[in-house]
Amino acid sequence: MDLEREKLLNIMHFYSADTIAFASRAKLIKLIYFLDFLHYRERGRSVTGLEYYAWEFGPVPRIFYNEWQTPNPDFRSRFKVLSEDFPIGRDLTLEIRGKMDETVLSPSERDLMVELAKIHFRDSPDEMLDSKHFEIGPWEQIWHARKQRYAPIPYDTLFGVENKDIHRARRTHSFEKNSFMTRYGL
Repeated sequence: MDLEREKLLNIMHFYSADTIAFASRAKLIKLIYFLDFLHYRERGRSVTGLEYYAWEFGPVPRIFYNEWQTPNPDFRSRFKVLSEDFPIGRDLTLEIRGKMDETVLSPSERDLMVELAKIHFRDSPDEMLDSKHFEIGPWEQIWHARKQRYAPIPYDTLFGVENKDIHRARRTHSFEKNSFMTRYGL
């Protein structure tokens, strides 16, 4: 198994082991997305190597998302996929099998993983917005400013942002109804 895959499985273990509330598939995907993009911004490389796509409700690593329906053997040996009710609706969650091997993660990766768990401990996936971590988030750039639906989100999207396009997209998009602009002072 390659190192990035091993890191991904251990990150999933960490976030599924009661370190966050509401550990649904949607929340795990957003935490891993933040971990990858924030680590890329700080260190020039992602942690998991996943490729993310701009889907309607946020960034999604398509292959990993689909794996929850048909898990690979290494996934199945470490987790059992369950369906569970959450305050925001029904989603998939994981029952852990075995132990985490945190030695596959660097100190900076572990520190960032723990920091994200603290920041988002009680958040629902809907409350986990790019703007908590980025001036203008990578998903937001692709989905709103560029209007590229279901397109890949390159890691270097973190650099060279066209702010005026993002702010125009924010003003015209329906998520204003959810008080995004007010909540984040934009």
